[in-house]
Amino acid sequence: MNKFSLYATGLLISVWLLAGTSSCTSKSENASVQHSTQSTITESDDPLLALKEGNQRFVSGKALHIHQDMKTVKELKEGQDPKAVIIGCSDSRVSPEILFDQGMGDLFVIRTAGNVMSDYELGSIEYATEHLHTKLVVVLGHYGCGAIHAMLEHKDDNDVPGHIAHIVNCLKEEEEEQEVFKSSDNISVDAVKANVIHGVKMLRECDPILKEEFKKGKVQIVGAVYHLDNGQVDFLEI
Repeated sequence: MNKFSLYATGLLISVWLLAGTSSCTSKSENASVQHSTQSTITESDDPLLALKEGNQRFVSGKALHIHQDMKTVKELKEGQDPKAVIIGCSDSRVSPEILFDQGMGDLFVIRTAGNVMSDYELGSIEYATEHLHTKLVVVLGHYGCGAIHAMLEHKDDNDVPGHIAHIVNCLKEEEEEQEVFKSSDNISVDAVKANVIHGVKMLRECDPILKEEFKKGKVQIVGAVYHLDNGQVDFLEI
């Protein structure tokens, strides 16, 4: 092999090594920046505002995925202090921690199809507000809800199989849904909102704990609807 070939081979090897080193360094730096951003983020002390800010990060593609590491696991082993209770639908497309850009220990989540609530769910909410001192409760519905669709499909009959009938019948019996049946021009949208409004009113009047805490201003109870098509959460005026 002549001197030129040896020189060229050495040059190629050097370039290859430098490229590999640069790539590794870049990945390391990116990971360091990401970790630094997560560890220094300051969320609003207002839990409702914190959820709104988190959803905007998610929608804009700037989610920080906070509190999703082993450091958080270790910090939470002694207890929890969630900023909000979320009563949402079991739909796999509506994960509160993701759409609000939260992590472990941030949300106390209760999910059922159609976000229907019975004594078990109510007891869980009371536990969060009474024992964990969580100050915000959010009833979160979503457009395109399968439970709401089933309810509308069978609003005039009882031909629903198995235990699904309990969910459908529970939704049909809601006073707010009955009003939608009578007067709505956009029933699929209005039925989702009516279900959320029903949930909020139900919790605000739920004796003995939630009603008292809400009236004293110790707990906020609000409603929201999630858009499957764009990731946006709209909070309702109720």
